[in-house]
Amino acid sequence: MHPIAFKPIKELFSKEEVNHGRQTELDIAKVILLFFMVCCNCILSLSRFGDGCEISSTIFHTIAECFGAAGFMFCMGAVLIYSRKTTPKAIIKRGCILFLIGIALNIMREVIPYLLLVLTSGETQYFSVVYQALWCFEILHFAGLALILFGVLKWMKATNLHIAAIALIMSVIGTLFRDYNFGIPEVNQLVGLFIGTEFIDGFENCFPLFSWFIFVAAGYFFGQFLSRCKDKKTLYLYITPIALLIAVIYSTVAFIHGFGMFSTGVYHLTTYEAFISILGAISLIGICYFISGYLPGPVHAAITSISKNVNAVYCIHGVLIGSMVEVLLGAVRKVLRSVNDLQFILMAIAIFVVSALAAEVYSRWKIKIKNSRHELKGA
Repeated sequence: MHPIAFKPIKELFSKEEVNHGRQTELDIAKVILLFFMVCCNCILSLSRFGDGCEISSTIFHTIAECFGAAGFMFCMGAVLIYSRKTTPKAIIKRGCILFLIGIALNIMREVIPYLLLVLTSGETQYFSVVYQALWCFEILHFAGLALILFGVLKWMKATNLHIAAIALIMSVIGTLFRDYNFGIPEVNQLVGLFIGTEFIDGFENCFPLFSWFIFVAAGYFFGQFLSRCKDKKTLYLYITPIALLIAVIYSTVAFIHGFGMFSTGVYHLTTYEAFISILGAISLIGICYFISGYLPGPVHAAITSISKNVNAVYCIHGVLIGSMVEVLLGAVRKVLRSVNDLQFILMAIAIFVVSALAAEVYSRWKIKIKNSRHELKGA
């Protein structure tokens, strides 16, 4: 038997970019993480029906909250390397659009459904939920702010070292000043866009920029290495086991003993917890690379479609949860006392599949409209 020959790390990389276009492992990781976020959002909406889906809640909260959103933002940073529109202006514009989409999604997902719930049930206490929803800032708002900041840094011609230093300093500041309470919910929410403030009176601020920008920056650096990698198989063989081992050991110990993000939650995570989540993201991407060769063509096509339409899928699922879970299930809450694990899983899968199909239809419709406009201009 011949001993396994390990290549020096330097031999794995080229000075020039050798990987272009879509990276299958990133697409698969994005779809998996998106599904976990859909499940997590379903759990949050179903929580008022009791604890019938206790097992699913534990699984998806543990994975989706602690690694799902972080991994997704890591992938967003990596994909920036492969994007066709990488000018500072294009990145800033995309960030502004995402932030506005986040506001629109809050209205469609929370404000309108709960207003309808008030009208159908007559229970005016839901007016407070409507007001809170107007001040809710979540992952799309963060993604928008992160891209705006990244675009500004690119415009200022910041080097990788500058970006890394800024991301690390922001994370440390976010750690030191997290959960501060100004005593006024609205002030807490506005400051919470940048530094995680304490949740009070039902107001929640999630994904503050200072705590979460480190994932986008780390993903961006990972994407740079990946784009120059001549032997991705060997690279992932090197890094995946180490990253996975550290992430699993930490997660197991933290979950059993109830400390860190398994105790205080993931939204205002500390710097060392961010590094654990980054390792979790890298290990997932590595695993996705190795399973990608075993997926049949139709599955690859479906994954590519969902990955391309990821923003649309996320928005559509949010609207579906708002309309179906909050309004329809709310109307029959006297009959439906609780939702069990099987019902929850079926509901989450149905919402994910319908959202993906609707996003693909929307994407094709946009392409058709765009082609029609080009034809009219050329006529």
